[in-house]
Amino acid sequence: MKARISALAFAVAFSATAGLAQEKKTLAFVVNGASDFWKLAEAGVKKAQEELPNYDLQLKYPEQAAAAIQQRLMDDLVAAGVAAIMVSAVDPKSSTDALNRIGAQVPLFTTDSDAPDTNRVAYIGSSNTDAGMQAGELAQAAMPDGGEGIGFVGLLGADNARARIDG
Repeated sequence: MKARISALAFAVAFSATAGLAQEKKTLAFVVNGASDFWKLAEAGVKKAQEELPNYDLQLKYPEQAAAAIQQRLMDDLVAAGVAAIMVSAVDPKSSTDALNRIGAQVPLFTTDSDAPDTNRVAYIGSSNTDAGMQAGELAQAAMPDGGEGIGFVGLLGADNARARIDG
């Protein structure tokens, strides 16, 4: 559901910046790596595609969770004429220049992992610190007498993972 809402929000936000279009625009969602987590987002994009037939919505997986590969994928999308990109940046801090280059060519949105120091249009997502705090509260409620638990994140060193762990 959250992925579908993100896809719809992305399309609506892009529509507001693009005005009325005569041709079908391609909107790409570039994830940070191949994992089952993104299967729900993929399902959301497919559902949003049914609701937005005037757009071509695509979800792209980089072949590896590496910033350089993700940047190449976005460069290829821009070269192919994509109208806008939403990205979960693998490493926002080291990718600022690349994200700014992409954002100078097409509207750029971030999700899951924000890149606030870039020229992205908007971040569509929750506070990762708040999400970590909520997860901790749920764990505490589930184990009021204490216990051990484990948390899973996609990329351990990623900013969004650190923010969730800190929360």
